[in-house]
Amino acid sequence: LSSAPRDGTKWSLRRKPAPACLFCREMKVVCDPPQPESKDKSCNQCTRKHLKCIYPHQLPRGK
Repeated sequence: LSSAPRDGTKWSLRRKPAPACLFCREMKVVCDPPQPESKDKSCNQCTRKHLKCIYPHQLPRGK
């Protein structure tokens, strides 16, 4: 058994998904990043629900 992905890419080359805003994280839904032309820089979910889109601060993870 091999731990390499089937599509031939290396694990180190895979991109991490963008962090979800607090609302999307709580609802466990996909958080689309804000569009560049967006005035308030809200994700699609928050825009549809007329919520303030808040992204958490990234803290360095320790081992």
